Amino acid sequence: MEVVGPNTRGDPFVRGDEDSPYPTRHSEPYPLSKAQAERLLLEANGKPVRGGGRLVTLSLNPTGILG
Repeated sequence: MEVVGPNTRGDPFVRGDEDSPYPTRHSEPYPLSKAQAERLLLEANGKPVRGGGRLVTLSLNPTGILG
């Protein structure tokens, strides 16, 4: 099992935010696909949608999620 995020070892994560770096290499397909999906989602933020609005996206990465 591989954890995706800036803190893959479970060390205390202090003063982290949305700009904290993520690993760029993944040894398993699941974390790689998860990172790619998050990148696509965040790139879509602010894109125009039908009716003149803008798409608003959000990526949550809560800690302590199992399963």
